Amino acid sequence: MLPLFIQTIADDDDREFMENLYNKYYHLMYKITLEIDPKNPEDIIQDTFVKLIPLIDKLREMDERALASYMVLTARSTALDWIRRQKAVQKNFYQGDTEALLADIEDNNS
Repeated sequence: MLPLFIQTIADDDDREFMENLYNKYYHLMYKITLEIDPKNPEDIIQDTFVKLIPLIDKLREMDERALASYMVLTARSTALDWIRRQKAVQKNFYQGDTEALLADIEDNNS
């Protein structure tokens, strides 16, 4: 089943082009993203295609070899960005004892 965001592309030719790209490169992109982040390959592929939609005209001009490389590199880059965002969220996420944290805050405010 195609992702919903591809189905919402207004232009029929653009939608068909992106459907073909998705069907053709999905397994390759899945393999690449799975190696980088085994927990979220589907989400990463979706993010990758969302990034590619505004570039449809550029993608249409590429030959087969350049297009395949571009798809793989974009998926890889998106996966690495995904990892960086997760690390930033985890860095700022408190996983300790909430009551102890509240007690420390109260002590510091006294």
